[in-house]
Amino acid sequence: LRQFDLGFAVNLLLAVLVFEFINYWFHRALHAYPWLWRIHAVHHSDTELDFTTTYRNHPLELFVVAPFTIPAVLLLGFPVAVVVSYQLMRMAISITAHSNIRLPKKVDYWLRWIVITPDYHRVHHSSDPQFTDSNFAGAFPLWDYVFGTAKAIQWEKHPSMEIGLEYFREPVDSRLDRLVLMPFVRWPRRASIPALQAGQNLPSSAS
Repeated sequence: LRQFDLGFAVNLLLAVLVFEFINYWFHRALHAYPWLWRIHAVHHSDTELDFTTTYRNHPLELFVVAPFTIPAVLLLGFPVAVVVSYQLMRMAISITAHSNIRLPKKVDYWLRWIVITPDYHRVHHSSDPQFTDSNFAGAFPLWDYVFGTAKAIQWEKHPSMEIGLEYFREPVDSRLDRLVLMPFVRWPRRASIPALQAGQNLPSSAS
C-alpha cells in the first residue's frame, strides 16, 4: 500500500475491512476449536458484563492472535498512523460494547448497522451457546451480516439475560489463579464446547 498514494481515509477504510475480517475469522476459530475455546472461555466466564470484561483475556490469547495480525500489518504496509488510529478506534468501541450501559431502542437499532453496540455484543456473552456462537465482530458488524452470524435478542429481554457460561459460575472461579489455570484444568462434566452455528442476519434488537 505504500506504493500507492491512497490517502489516510482510504487506508483507514482498508485497514478496517482487512483487520476486522481477520479478527472475525479468528474469533470464530476461538469458538470452533476446543483447544482455542479453553483459552477464550476466560473472557466469557465473566458473569457480570462491564467495561472490565474487555481486558479479561487469558495471556495465551495474545500469542495465538499475533501470528495472524502482525504479518498482515507488515505485508500490506499500512502506515503507522493508520494502524494506530484503527487500534484506538477499535479499543474505544470494544470498551463501550462491553459496558453495562443501554442505548435507547431506536438508537441501538440504527447504530448496530455501523458499529457494535452494547446490546449487540451482550448477546455474544449470553450463557446460551446458540447466542454465544454469534455476533463475532469486534468493532464493526459488517462481516457478521455478510456471513450470517448476526443474532438478536428482544430488547426487553436483555435485563434478564444470563451472562457468562453454563459452567464456571462460582465466585471462586473468577480468582486470578483460577483464570490463569482454566485452560489446563479438568472442566465440569456438564461443560460443553460450543459448536459453531450459523446465525441469522437480525440487525434489529427488537426482533
